[in-house]
Amino acid sequence: MDPRTPARPARLAVSGRAVAGVLLDLDDTLIDTTAALVAAGAVAMAALWPDAPTDVHRAAARLYRDDPAGLFRRFMQGEITFEQMRAVRLTAVCDKFSLDPVEDAGPRYDTAFAPAFRAAYGEPGRLFEDAVPLIERIRAQGTPVGLLTNSNDDFTKAKLEATGLAGRFDCVVTRDALGFGKPDPRVFHHTCQLIGIDPGRSTYIGDDLHADALGAAAAGMTGIWLNRTSGGVDSKVAFDRAPAAAEIPAHIRVVETLTEV
Repeated sequence: MDPRTPARPARLAVSGRAVAGVLLDLDDTLIDTTAALVAAGAVAMAALWPDAPTDVHRAAARLYRDDPAGLFRRFMQGEITFEQMRAVRLTAVCDKFSLDPVEDAGPRYDTAFAPAFRAAYGEPGRLFEDAVPLIERIRAQGTPVGLLTNSNDDFTKAKLEATGLAGRFDCVVTRDALGFGKPDPRVFHHTCQLIGIDPGRSTYIGDDLHADALGAAAAGMTGIWLNRTSGGVDSKVAFDRAPAAAEIPAHIRVVETLTEV
C-alpha cells in the first residue's frame, strides 16, 4: 500500500461478523444538545423570574437539565407524566435558588423554551464534527443505519433539518412511536424491525450508559457507550450521575469519539 494512502477504517463488526445494522442516538451523540438545552433553558428561566440575575438563570437551567433526581428517565419509562416531571424539576429550581413559585410555571416555561431551543440547536457548531463521517462510513459499507431517540417527533424533525442530518437515516424513531422510550427493549426491537435487521447482529451507539448502551444490550444488541466527557463527571454522561468505571459491564464498549467506532 502506498504510505500516502490513508488506511480504510475497519468494517464495523459484532463478535467477528460484519454488523447487520447500526442504530444511533441523536442528542449529545450526534449533536450537542446539552449546550442548546442550557441556552434555551436560561431564556425560559428569565421569562419566569425576570428579576433574578442572569447567572442564576443559567445555573437554574443547568440544574433543570442535569435532573439529579432522574425524573426524565422515569418519564421515559412511563412512570410519571411530562407535566409531573416538569413541575418537580421547576420546584427543585425554586428550592435551590430561593425563587418564588410562579403561577402556571410549566406552560409559561414551555412557551419561552420551545422557540429558544429551536434557535439554539440551529446555531453553528451544534453538530459534532465526527457525526457525519461515521454515518457516511456506515452507509458506504452498505449497512443500514437508523436513528432511535427519546426526543419527540416535532423536536427531532426540527433538529435533523437544522443540523443537516435529515434524510441520512433509513428510519427515524422517537418516543412518540410506541409511547415510551429507551431503555425499554421494545423500542430497540421495533427500530430494528423497521429496517429489517437482526438485533443480535446489530449495534447501538449513544451517550447515555443506562438508556443507550445497557438498554441496547438488554435488547440483545451490542451496546457502545459514547463518553464524550473523557472519563470526567459531567451531566452529559447520564441523567442522574456519572458511573464509576467499576459499574461499566465488560460487554459494553466505551469510546470517547465516534471516530473510534
